[in-house]
Amino acid sequence: MNITVIRATETWQQAGAYYVRIQGMAKQHNITLRREFDEHDAPDTKYIVLTDDDFPVATCRFYPLDGSSAMIGRVVVLPEYRGKGLGIRVVEEAESWLRELGYTLAVVESRDVAVNFYRRLGYEITDSTVIHGDTFDCIRMEKPLCGINYPELFGLLFPGFFLSEDIRAIPEEQVLTELVMDLRTTPEIQPVPCPWHITFGE
Repeated sequence: MNITVIRATETWQQAGAYYVRIQGMAKQHNITLRREFDEHDAPDTKYIVLTDDDFPVATCRFYPLDGSSAMIGRVVVLPEYRGKGLGIRVVEEAESWLRELGYTLAVVESRDVAVNFYRRLGYEITDSTVIHGDTFDCIRMEKPLCGINYPELFGLLFPGFFLSEDIRAIPEEQVLTELVMDLRTTPEIQPVPCPWHITFGE
């Protein structure tokens, strides 16, 4: 795959997001265009699009809830591209953009079957009330955006380092220990100069 990330601010880029949603969600679940494209597909809505050799394959959107929080939704990956980590990638790209815009809380309304997917990304259930929609039952989950983003941090410090799905799923307090062990067994990855001094205990 040759994945490129697009922050879709132009009409032709947003068309890629709409294409993925029609092919990967609306068509698959018999959702009408009127229901798929709702009032939140508005001028202030932001879209992330992942392309593979310029062909749109994954997307999500986000829009503000208030001055500090935003809703991430319509996370869709084309069926033939699922299982390749693109769902995680597109959500993390949205979170990065939200941080840059000054938001401190990301909110999702997860389908009940996708709760564990969002848990692996650090989201927690804040209201166990099931939201009954026209097509799916959903649960509200939230994630603070002001903490350390370990994938981004170690990607900067150790170019070429890949954070595995197994590490993403473990509790945050164990993350650094697991990362250090991986780095000790991957000598070809050399750290870049870093202004922080971090000491790891044995």
